[in-house]
Amino acid sequence: MAHMTSTRSAYTASLTYRALQQWSGWLVREEEIDRSPMERMRPPQVPETPVPVLSEDQLRRLLRSCDGREFVSRRDTAIIRLLIDTGGRRGEVGRLAVDDVDLVDDVVHVLGKGRRPLGLPFGQQTCLALGRYLRVRSRDSCPTLARRSPFRLLETVSVVGAETHNGVGAAVDRVLLRAFGEDDLRFLDRLCTDPDALGLFAWPGFIDVRARRHRWEKDGLAVVLPDGTVAGIATWQPRNRGGSPGVCYEIGLALLPEHRGRGLGTAAQRLLVDHLFRYTTAHRLEALTNTRNIAEQKALERLGFRREGVLRGIVFGNGAWQDNVIYSLLRDEAPGYNPSG
Repeated sequence: MAHMTSTRSAYTASLTYRALQQWSGWLVREEEIDRSPMERMRPPQVPETPVPVLSEDQLRRLLRSCDGREFVSRRDTAIIRLLIDTGGRRGEVGRLAVDDVDLVDDVVHVLGKGRRPLGLPFGQQTCLALGRYLRVRSRDSCPTLARRSPFRLLETVSVVGAETHNGVGAAVDRVLLRAFGEDDLRFLDRLCTDPDALGLFAWPGFIDVRARRHRWEKDGLAVVLPDGTVAGIATWQPRNRGGSPGVCYEIGLALLPEHRGRGLGTAAQRLLVDHLFRYTTAHRLEALTNTRNIAEQKALERLGFRREGVLRGIVFGNGAWQDNVIYSLLRDEAPGYNPSG
């Protein structure tokens, strides 16, 4: 433990201590050893580390970025103010339905850890922002948004586009991206149990469906058709290329076999690119694909991604180490890029 505390964080050392303590206790109960080597050891002290928070100036600038009366501005202002006022977790706020928002008592009802019901109060400015959002939402004419009920607030942070960039606009109005919900768990299970779901180049082998169920809130965005059918999943993961955090992301996309070959993948990738450049500080996006996946390579090139080279033997699949092509797209190279927002 002395070596652990000198080479690892106090939190890691504490977790290791507690694991060893439980294991030693089991050995004693099973009469494998006479005494626990942990019985006189003290647990490592874990100092309280304050969570970094945004300054008031940063919060003001964040809210100013949402100034406007259109749907997107009203929506984003309501969500940001709700997170600031309540301190709610992303998953708690993301599962909110309209009926969970009480504008009379100025409180939202969420399910906290352990599915424990909680009431989170909010202030007057947040109440005004929520009221404005709900009014503009009731007037919104987008059918792909209006059909979902109940309408979850985080799902409104969806990317729905109608632009036509590089010939992909024809399919953009046929898909949207939204956060995953509990109703989508069957889809996530299929990704773990059906080799055809991810396809030849992305299938990693069978994995425990419970692992993906436990982290469904972090599994990217659902690719959804106008009728509500989940057709695929769009993901992004941070990549460290020596710069600041949040500058580089690797994106990925998988469509179920019944929805391939219709231009939906290219449209969904276009929406994901727009989302990341609009709502994150990303400067560089990367995409890796198998050297034999010609269709995906062409789709990336249509979106403006540049081929940088081949990463040899980078991923294992189908009984052999596979080569991948790496593509990249910089913020100012994206089609329709507008530095003023």
